[in-house]
Amino acid sequence: MSDPEVSIVIVSWNVRDLLIDCLQSIERFVRTPHEVVVVDNHSSDETVEMVRQKFPNVTVIANATNAGFARANNQGWERTSGKYVFFLNPDTEFINDPFPALVQYASTHPKAGCIGPELLNSDRTHQPSVRRFPRLADQFFVLLKLRMLYKIIPPLKRYMADVPMTDKEPKIVEQLMGAALFIPRGVLLAGNTFDEGYWIWFEEVDLCSRIQQSGKDIVYLPTAQIIHHGGKSFIQHVSLAKHVWLLKSLLRYAKKYWQPWEVAVLYVLMPISYVLTIIQSLFKPR
Repeated sequence: MSDPEVSIVIVSWNVRDLLIDCLQSIERFVRTPHEVVVVDNHSSDETVEMVRQKFPNVTVIANATNAGFARANNQGWERTSGKYVFFLNPDTEFINDPFPALVQYASTHPKAGCIGPELLNSDRTHQPSVRRFPRLADQFFVLLKLRMLYKIIPPLKRYMADVPMTDKEPKIVEQLMGAALFIPRGVLLAGNTFDEGYWIWFEEVDLCSRIQQSGKDIVYLPTAQIIHHGGKSFIQHVSLAKHVWLLKSLLRYAKKYWQPWEVAVLYVLMPISYVLTIIQSLFKPR
């Protein structure tokens, strides 16, 4: 049997029902030669048993502990053989086969190092999935809980910039949401894999940064579309725990890409942001 053209890698953690919908949609719509690998991060909802029973053609890697998103993605692609690797969140659904468009673009644009389809909300409206790389100026306002003012604060407006909903042309961008990333195997083999120092958050931002630094393009391709229901694994954690993960990941990213004085400012902002999160959680408990 020849190698598949596309290897789909899905990291799951206690999202059994969503994963069923995702895998069923792959079976229903995808006709491009492909393989699927599910890396389960020690779920307690019988995800592993479900996949093995209902989807016998899917390769399952069952971790004994939660290895984190970055490590699990690396585990997954290292077990694949496709010319392209599609890193996919389990809270997604296919509405058609997006791979002809993705493969055609990648094969005719050798500078493309990472391609992202248009993400759609559950009601099939456009979901913002493109941002610029984070800087201290914009993260200052994010950490102070002022993200909702992005339309009037220039640094936030720059950071949150998404492509127009009506624009269906491919765009070279800075970073893509990690829910669906299509990467040629050669890019991964060149060392552009997930940094396992991130447990969750900013791992795709870091990956896009390194791919761009290697001379490749990050491309948004809206002619390919996938539904992304959004953030279902994270709902299982209280906001304080999620915020700690975010701060740790942002700090790791800052140490790699920002100036030392900017990292020093971030150290000052972090406890303030944590206190604001505590206050926020009192009014919006999960």
